[in-house]
Amino acid sequence: MTADTALTHPPEALLLPELLTHIATHLDAPDIFQCIRVCQTWSRLLIPYLWHTLDDQRFRWPAILHEHDVESPPGGKDRDWIFALFAKYGHHIRHLHIRWKVVLNAAGFGNNCTQLQSLCIYDMTDVRTSVEAAEDARLWTLPPLGNGRAAIDRARQAAIGPLLSPHFEGVFHPAAVRLRSLPQQEQDWITHQRFWLLVRQNPGLRVLRSHWSLFQLSCIKTMEFFYETLAMLPNLREIDNQILSVDFEQLLRQVPNLKHYTAALLYMDNIPLTMAFKSLQTLRMPGRLPVQMFFNLLNYLPGLEHIYFGCFELGEDLDVSGGLTNTPCPLKGLHFLDRNTGDEEQMPMKVLPWLPNLTKYSTVRLTMTGATTLARFCPKLEVFEQGYNGDTTHDEARMVTCDNSIGLLLGTCSNLKVIDAPHHRIDADYMNRYKWVCQGLESLRCQLTGFSRLDNAEQELYHRIFGSDSDLIDITEVHEEYQGLLDKALLCKLQHTQVYKQLALLTRLRVLDLGYESRNVYLRTRTNFRTQNALTNEVTNFLRAHLPPEHTDGDGYIDYGGPHLGTMRLTLNSGLARLRTLVNLEVFGFEGVDHQIGEAELEWMAVSWSRLKVMRGLQEDTLPRIRPDERKAGLRAFMRHLRPDVKHEGGAPDYSSFVDE
Repeated sequence: MTADTALTHPPEALLLPELLTHIATHLDAPDIFQCIRVCQTWSRLLIPYLWHTLDDQRFRWPAILHEHDVESPPGGKDRDWIFALFAKYGHHIRHLHIRWKVVLNAAGFGNNCTQLQSLCIYDMTDVRTSVEAAEDARLWTLPPLGNGRAAIDRARQAAIGPLLSPHFEGVFHPAAVRLRSLPQQEQDWITHQRFWLLVRQNPGLRVLRSHWSLFQLSCIKTMEFFYETLAMLPNLREIDNQILSVDFEQLLRQVPNLKHYTAALLYMDNIPLTMAFKSLQTLRMPGRLPVQMFFNLLNYLPGLEHIYFGCFELGEDLDVSGGLTNTPCPLKGLHFLDRNTGDEEQMPMKVLPWLPNLTKYSTVRLTMTGATTLARFCPKLEVFEQGYNGDTTHDEARMVTCDNSIGLLLGTCSNLKVIDAPHHRIDADYMNRYKWVCQGLESLRCQLTGFSRLDNAEQELYHRIFGSDSDLIDITEVHEEYQGLLDKALLCKLQHTQVYKQLALLTRLRVLDLGYESRNVYLRTRTNFRTQNALTNEVTNFLRAHLPPEHTDGDGYIDYGGPHLGTMRLTLNSGLARLRTLVNLEVFGFEGVDHQIGEAELEWMAVSWSRLKVMRGLQEDTLPRIRPDERKAGLRAFMRHLRPDVKHEGGAPDYSSFVDE
């Protein structure tokens, strides 16, 4: 059988619709596209799977959309081509993710897409076609009194166009002009209407996510239209509303089967409920929430499992006796979104006793009071998350946490499975005073600090006097001059031994991350030069002009700082081999740790942790103008040789995409 024959006449088994469609569910769009080209039968069966989910930021879509409005777009893929695609295949789309305005227009045109189950709009200001980018640049260069440049001109109402439906009469009003040409203003008026047409043409929608960038197209001036539209969607289960402030109770009346609601704007005056709604499971909203309002929600949302909000209102009367009539409360997750969580000492003692079924708790700063209250009143707690990790644990991040609060949880909450708190610290001595009771822990991310460590000079002196094995030292014969040095070394060994013993008992651990980015990454915002750029006089002079002397060296590199002192050595000599019991470990992290890992330790990890998939601590540095770390690069290459399957990545953001070429 020739290759051509194989393509035109596939085996009969591969023509079975059941088998072929089952295979298609495991393929990405590019793979399905190749399969469609095999024969007509495959094409007919697989086209619905090719168009089942469309995300205009994946595959070749961004490149096509970026150039679609130029005079001669590549391959003739212009606006008409895009509209024709949606006219032909739009009825196959079930899940639609949109960032490009032209895609929203094509999907909302006519009856192109009427079988959607989810419609998600993302930030449309993040993407620009090449023509739009050029127009933006032109508008920015206009004189102060020109179109779109002066503040008074940017704030005036934009132009409008025709209404696409009689249902839209009196619904919209124009947004501000900002930096938009007249054709852009008129087109945006149409685009916003197309969004609502698309919503109203899909009564089978289960998920609807909007974005505030829709309100930069035009605005809605009547909430009745919004509620009326929601009432047309009987299957709606999830709403992410980033554009309108709603009357919460009226919204729940219109969508009685709603399970998940996220709001960007939710005025406190519109929250109090007067009747029960049993379907809602997740509520996410911004801002401070009065405690009494919190209990109102728990009383009238008996099915609520997770609630997210900024923090509790400050300065309230904290007497909440009798505040909850729906007992025992079924709430499983309490999540604070703000870095300032309000009254961190008093609120947990007032609220947590009412939440015996809580399994997940998120807050940026866990205090000892909060940890104690969780341990006492929430025996089912399984997950603690810091909520906001930020870019670095450096002091300039200004994220002050409470030492040892995580250690208290580990020593009292037996059902814990996940600790994700990279800014929180546990002191080695505190850790060794209390036995951890959470033997089922699967993920541990925090800092272990407070270890007695010898500096380089002390280590050299120690090895010269005592050798490498402290077990052979007769302490009765140690000269008084070196007793302090020996005591410090023995304490270091004792602390490491006890900590390794504690960690070794966590045999279900899949993630052990003992650090996080520790350097002052904010220095990167003061230069746009990449590490790879040549060290010219211009670059060096720029750095000296924009950075304090203590942050640069003679070669023009930036000194971002080093690891946290008093952290673990992580060497075989310090007792690392005790962690051979962690046979399920998949992620091991030591960023920001003042470790002494070498090739011997990496060889041990490669063999002992056979399931290891990710290592954090040896990844390439992406901070601009940072001095190359040859030792780190050598260890990374060595580990890649031992275990090419292990990925090297960081827990903090990758900065290579944040600096200019």
